[in-house]
Amino acid sequence: MSDILLVESANIFIGKHDPSKSKHLKVSSLVLPTIEYTTVEHAGGGAPMKVKWNMGQINALEPTFKLVGFDEEAYRAAGIGSNAIEIFTMRGSIRRKSDGKELEMVAKFRGSMGSIKPSEYGPAKEFDHDHGLTDVTYYRLLIGGKEWFCVDFWRSKRVRFGIDELAKRRQFLGIA
Repeated sequence: MSDILLVESANIFIGKHDPSKSKHLKVSSLVLPTIEYTTVEHAGGGAPMKVKWNMGQINALEPTFKLVGFDEEAYRAAGIGSNAIEIFTMRGSIRRKSDGKELEMVAKFRGSMGSIKPSEYGPAKEFDHDHGLTDVTYYRLLIGGKEWFCVDFWRSKRVRFGIDELAKRRQFLGIA
């Protein structure tokens, strides 16, 4: 049966999880990264069309979030120019629409704060900051306690729904 899972609330933690440093009252948006594979375009001399071949490698992950006002912790974590690596944890409450059950969402990243962009101030709108992560070498997404996706640059691992997609590749490379 098909179902719909919708995020109803969200939070982010910068650095180690500490409930006193919750951003749940400041979060105005969270964007999980696009999972897009590197492709190579091929145009055979006698072929009737071009093909984009999937090279089996995910493009750089770029999660983003927006916080209302100024956030000292976010500015402290800014790795702009210093490449300071942090753990960023996006958390949320997801509602399964078929039966109303509430599920936990946890997205964990290892990377640095690559950008902080203040918005324009106006008396009739909230002043906020867009934040972008870079140097992302680890991403894990859990929904309802189930691992949907995990990729780890340093361990050459990519797991989706319990299947280690790169196990054979690590073996072929002699690193398994």
